[in-house]
Amino acid sequence: MTTAPLDPIAAPPGQAQPTPTASAGRTAGIDRDRLVRIVALVLSGLLVVAIAGEVVEILTNLDRLAFPIDGDRVLYMDATRSWLNGTGFYHDYQLAGPYDVRSGDILYPPPMLLVFAPLAVIPEPLSAALYYAIPLGITLGAVLWLRPSVVGWPAILFCLWWPTTIVVIAGGNPGIWIMAFMALGTLWRPASVLVFLKPTLAPFAFFGANRRSWWIALGALGLVSLLFLPMWFDYLAAIRNANGGGGIFYSIGQAPMLFLPLAAWATSGRRFASRAAAVSPSVPPPTPA
Repeated sequence: MTTAPLDPIAAPPGQAQPTPTASAGRTAGIDRDRLVRIVALVLSGLLVVAIAGEVVEILTNLDRLAFPIDGDRVLYMDATRSWLNGTGFYHDYQLAGPYDVRSGDILYPPPMLLVFAPLAVIPEPLSAALYYAIPLGITLGAVLWLRPSVVGWPAILFCLWWPTTIVVIAGGNPGIWIMAFMALGTLWRPASVLVFLKPTLAPFAFFGANRRSWWIALGALGLVSLLFLPMWFDYLAAIRNANGGGGIFYSIGQAPMLFLPLAAWATSGRRFASRAAAVSPSVPPPTPA
């Protein structure tokens, strides 16, 4: 008795035969995914080139830049040392009356001194190295830990390419610390409350507000802020007296810096893998015949 040869693409006994439509759909899905990955890789390559171009332009035009390299770091370290010496954190003109916002103004709330003060007592150049290495290292470490998919690379690199991001990093603006706090928040939600230390970017601080631990952290930040209570009146005066600068939208250009770790979180391969493992039912081992 002869038997018909087995169809190599036939389904195992007891299972429905795959229809041509289903097979074509799977093939189209694979091709679509491959196309998306190729487009993401091409965009990522172009953005890397653009970022390198921005860096080269800064390095080759140091004497013509509209901002001083490391200028903001020096500004806030000097203001912090002034505070440690008992002569105040905010400039006298900021407290005396109305003034036009310009480079050199101190516009961060008093609790940021918890970041600045330890660095201000460390000798240079170690202080400068730590000022940059800690927040940028935290941000990079968080992104690497999240393992964003290729689809997320263009969004991350776009946020890095964004001109304000490069200027903030090159100038040593404390915004790099706010970016690091946001990056920590993608790993541990309570850390997001530290973004409140830059009130003009406060909406980002609510990342994780649906968790009890976030509210506990917010309460802790509030208690710590009370330690600086006398200085809050100076801060409010400095903000009230400020003219121009965009008001509550003063820091809108720095928003992509905070979207950078959020983009890594949104496309995190680690996050999706853990979620898939949590919802996928366990498959019992086959019963021996």
